[in-house]
Amino acid sequence: MTPIVLRDYQQQLLADLRAALKVHRRVCAVMPTGAGKGQTIGAIVQGAAGKGRRVLVLAHRAERIEQLSGTVRAWGLEPDVITPGHRLQSRQVAVGSVQTVARRLECLPPPDLIIQDEANHLVAGNVWGRIIEAWPEAHLIGKTRHPGATRRQGAGRGGRRLFRGPGARPLGRLAGGAGLAGQAAGLLLARCQNQQGAGPRTPTPHG
Repeated sequence: MTPIVLRDYQQQLLADLRAALKVHRRVCAVMPTGAGKGQTIGAIVQGAAGKGRRVLVLAHRAERIEQLSGTVRAWGLEPDVITPGHRLQSRQVAVGSVQTVARRLECLPPPDLIIQDEANHLVAGNVWGRIIEAWPEAHLIGKTRHPGATRRQGAGRGGRRLFRGPGARPLGRLAGGAGLAGQAAGLLLARCQNQQGAGPRTPTPHG
């Protein structure tokens, strides 16, 4: 298997997430389309699993669940797939449909790390929010390409505050290929806080 090599900006995002998770239990990274969101998720999953952490990746569309399951496999891990018709094998990593996970909450082992695809859907009290609140001790990494929606919807327990990293701007405004795209990708980092606040939490479960 050919090793997957992350681009410099993706490696920087992972470093930013590691630093943020040493202080905050819930963080959210904003990555424009084309920035390699799936591969960064794969790298996070591999790093966390390598530390013995149990990881749950959440998505809401069948094609994303299939894509993310394939990405996890490309990083050398075989995930449980939590969708109708799949039987759990108690694997360390699971990729699940948010609807199916919500129905099976009482049957699933608590994860150490939850990675939420399209985190702009997370609102306190909706199906995404109920899953997150079911495991309050789990670290959360949200990924989204819609920082505006994240700000609008991030109220109450799911609230987020965005801050801008270097070079963050839409990929569509750039020209010149992957090199310039890398300057834009993933460098918005959001902090997600519950009503009690999120103080220092260690050890972190990410890679």
